[in-house]
Amino acid sequence: MNQPSGPNSGSGNGNNRRRRRRPSGAGQGQPQQNGQQPKAAQSTQANAPTNSANKPSNRARRGGRNRRGRGGAGGNNPNSNNNAPALQGIELIRSKYLSLVERHVEARRKYYDFFHRADPNQLRKLEREFVDSQQQVLNFEASLNPTDRELLNKDYGGKPEDRAYTTNHEISPEQQPVPTQGDFEDPHVLESQRRADFKEDTEESYGSIEDYKKLKGLI
Repeated sequence: MNQPSGPNSGSGNGNNRRRRRRPSGAGQGQPQQNGQQPKAAQSTQANAPTNSANKPSNRARRGGRNRRGRGGAGGNNPNSNNNAPALQGIELIRSKYLSLVERHVEARRKYYDFFHRADPNQLRKLEREFVDSQQQVLNFEASLNPTDRELLNKDYGGKPEDRAYTTNHEISPEQQPVPTQGDFEDPHVLESQRRADFKEDTEESYGSIEDYKKLKGLI
């Protein structure tokens, strides 16, 4: 008659082996003779405060070594601009003006690039940023005194005026008042048209607008 397998037979051998396997720190919780703990437990307890005290300092030192230098006192970063001279006068005005112009150019580029691709809400946002950036440039120019405005316009006022026509015809470039009422000679009529006389033309013209379009091949 077959006997049922015992707890230590069959698949239980693996469990027994795992139970028999003792960790490296086994026996730390068992009391020793004379009330003394094992040496492994004593060394662990003795080194625990030292290790916990050293970890934060090592982490701080490690983080400080890899962290980039920040601005302020004690910074050793050679690329920092702390030692750069502060801009003053017209140089500061130029810097602010170019920053506003660059922002306006970028807003204008986005607005025209996404004009046919953006949804209505996004397009309204891009248009608002474009108009606001332009207004900021105009407000900055208006806030300058006449001397600074003249210097800024001399540097970034655009291309010089085209005076080729006035120079060739010896005309003053200053604005001149022009009459807006009265009989004026048509500047677009050619001299040959002025000399032409159609009184002897007796040929009668006839036809409709449809005949004209057929003659020109428009229909």
